[in-house]
Amino acid sequence: MNKLSVIISGVSDDKRFINKLLSETGNEIAVEIKDNILEFDNIDNKNIKAISKIIAKSIINEFEKKILLKVINKNCNYFTKPDKVEIWKKSMHELIESEFLENSEYIYRLNLISSELEKYYKTSNILSLEGFVNFRLGEYIKDLEEIVEFSVQDYLVDLEYREFINMLKYFVSMQTSKYLSVDVFLNDNIVTLFADGKDVTEECKAEFISEQDYNVEKIDDFILNSLIVISPKRIVIHNGMTDLTHELKMTITGVFADKVKYCSGCCKCQKGK
Repeated sequence: MNKLSVIISGVSDDKRFINKLLSETGNEIAVEIKDNILEFDNIDNKNIKAISKIIAKSIINEFEKKILLKVINKNCNYFTKPDKVEIWKKSMHELIESEFLENSEYIYRLNLISSELEKYYKTSNILSLEGFVNFRLGEYIKDLEEIVEFSVQDYLVDLEYREFINMLKYFVSMQTSKYLSVDVFLNDNIVTLFADGKDVTEECKAEFISEQDYNVEKIDDFILNSLIVISPKRIVIHNGMTDLTHELKMTITGVFADKVKYCSGCCKCQKGK
């Protein structure tokens, strides 16, 4: 093979596409541009791999967003349009994030396309970019479908979590605040709760244990349950930035919003109460 022609009809912005592709080829591979056709000259087995990789990158840059939309519209037709937008955002986040990691999902997709291009060049030296994308990338599209499936599950978990937070917020809004302020201390898996200066830890434990056993694994549940039952006007989490789990901080903040303050070190922190 001495020459390879690539027909780029179907590309939304051919000038941008060509400039991107040329920046990848550099000066090592001769490229001639004729209307919507790119011609690579003096092609041999040594540089066919390099060209395959370059075109594979260009395909990902140009077509991946559109293919992803098609996959979502096809496989997620039971979701509303706003739901699909959120799934698309999650999928795109996965795709973009992987581009900057070694041995990543991006590298896998790049190699899938590049390998398919090399197979194609053994049978033809004229490549229609749009036709190749539509009919020769089954494995690549299957991989995108798996990413969408993962994003759907992630979205459903988020949806369930938001419903859970809204339920707790509603429950808190219906509660009468027993105390104005609660201070929460957590040191070495030992929780201490002070409500308006009064130690209410044992009182909260008694109510919590009536429903389930109190142990280290359920400390997050105990803290959240206690705060919801007390429903204070103000919550101060002492040493919370390091000792509380990320999930519990997110939940407390989600339920109590601006009622919560995370203290990184005050006189009460030093005394532990």
